[in-house]
Amino acid sequence: VVRGGGPHAASRRALPVYEARSELLAALAQPSCIVEGETGSGKTTQVPQYLLEAAAEAGDPVSIICTQPRRISAISVAERVASERGERVGAGAVGYAVRGESRQGASTSLLFCTTGVLLRMLEDDPHLIGISHVLVDEVHERTVEGDFLLLTLRRLLATPRPPHTPALHVCLMSATMEGELLSNYYGRCPRVRFPGRAFPVATLHLEDALGLTRHVVRSGADWALGSRAAAKRAQRDEERRAGGTDDAAPPPPPPSEAEWARRLPHAGGGACRALATLDPSAIDVELIVQLLEWFKRCGGVGEALRRVGGEHGSGGDGGDGDHDALECGDGEFVVGVVGHRLFEDDVRQAEADRLAERDQVAHAEGGAAAAEGRGKLEARDTRDREGDGEPGGSGDAGAASRRHQRHHDGLQAADEGGGPWLRAQRQRRRLRGVAERAEESHLHPRTHRGRAGGAGQEGKKR
Repeated sequence: VVRGGGPHAASRRALPVYEARSELLAALAQPSCIVEGETGSGKTTQVPQYLLEAAAEAGDPVSIICTQPRRISAISVAERVASERGERVGAGAVGYAVRGESRQGASTSLLFCTTGVLLRMLEDDPHLIGISHVLVDEVHERTVEGDFLLLTLRRLLATPRPPHTPALHVCLMSATMEGELLSNYYGRCPRVRFPGRAFPVATLHLEDALGLTRHVVRSGADWALGSRAAAKRAQRDEERRAGGTDDAAPPPPPPSEAEWARRLPHAGGGACRALATLDPSAIDVELIVQLLEWFKRCGGVGEALRRVGGEHGSGGDGGDGDHDALECGDGEFVVGVVGHRLFEDDVRQAEADRLAERDQVAHAEGGAAAAEGRGKLEARDTRDREGDGEPGGSGDAGAASRRHQRHHDGLQAADEGGGPWLRAQRQRRRLRGVAERAEESHLHPRTHRGRAGGAGQEGKKR
């Protein structure tokens, strides 16, 4: 039992499903039941927890399997439920198992898995010995695996259980399923229905995202018109049309910036410039990265919606603007891109490209500063030699000391203006020089001995 309802007890009690908790537990005590909760009601995360908590309070052993149609759903729901219980996935009562990955332990009583994983378990254990409850979520998604699982569970309920095994209870959950049809299929089992909860939604189009982020499309990016990647895509499309595999007509020429400004008068000039450069057949990963950063800086959905409807909304300019106005606290976000399975790698690569481009700019600026510092240093050395009266000579000891100090100051100034990359290069050169001098001193020890006026002691220090 989680004391006090866990770290998210207040938000759990605010869910619509909480009002039907007693009715749900009574229905779950039957061999089969139907749970019809609208979107946002909390059925996916709360119904399994109600079973866990009721069993813990009664002191009864329980083993629950909750299926999800996709692996990402099984993993994310398991992590959320574990977070609400104040534990880590696999280290407490909550775990998950998907194809190629599993996080569960000896104390796992609630396992989230995909439909395919449960079917594989049924192959190895046709009676599901040791399992007390099977919750099938999102049953309205009609798939071959899902329909076969419903058929198998129905036959399993009609089959006598082996002795000394817990009774099996099946619960079907969805927001849009035909409850009456499924109830009749499972012998007119009880149904529990409760409302959902709506959330504020704002529709943003591409020009709005460009205005919010002040995004600038790099000319060499894969999603920019005129890039090599865009040329390859156009060539592939042309080859498909020429080969007869694509009956679509050739795309019209992309609109110009002026044309975008005429079509979208509410969009700023920067957004229209970006639209004229973007390839509509590619995904601008950098724009999505900047959108995530913007939403995180907003610190929450409420602040983000306020800014969308305010000065940072679709009427904002896509060009230069006050980026500090977007600074806020941390937030949370979820992103889904249809048909783009490697999106996470693309985001990381886009972020790495941005950092590399910033370092190149700093390197170029640092190189200019270093060249300026060297020029000043050479001018000072020339003045010192002319002041000593011996052009190209060493002069007196005081002048040499001043030249050495100015040389050190010039290198330090050049390093400070050269950026982190250039400073690291300078440091490596200095360390190489120290190592070479130390090796030379080891091979020729007499070079630092025998000088008058305590030169031997100074040589040892060197």
